[in-house]
Amino acid sequence: MKLMKLNNLPRDILAKVWFYDVFLLCVSGFSIDEVSEITNIDKEDVTNACRRFLKFDGWVISLDYNPWFFYKDLTEREMYGIIDDEDLEKITMELCERFDKIRKELDKYYD
Repeated sequence: MKLMKLNNLPRDILAKVWFYDVFLLCVSGFSIDEVSEITNIDKEDVTNACRRFLKFDGWVISLDYNPWFFYKDLTEREMYGIIDDEDLEKITMELCERFDKIRKELDKYYD
């Protein structure tokens, strides 16, 4: 089991740890309302955290697929054509890339 080094963590890192589950649910295609309900975090706080760290307002309605699954388990070439809407495909790829960057950043703080 990995333990987080808690001494002298920057505020942004603490915020990312606090909202990690929110980010994971968001990149997995859950709507802001569902994320708020599942995490028991106020909808406004969920939206603000997603805007601040993921540069994304969140999904209005839940998606019928999990972007994070495709991002982490398929190559970009394999992903081509899975999502019919090119704009949506671009948004989900960028969203997953931002989350992946946060995930890797937080890994540095764990033993």
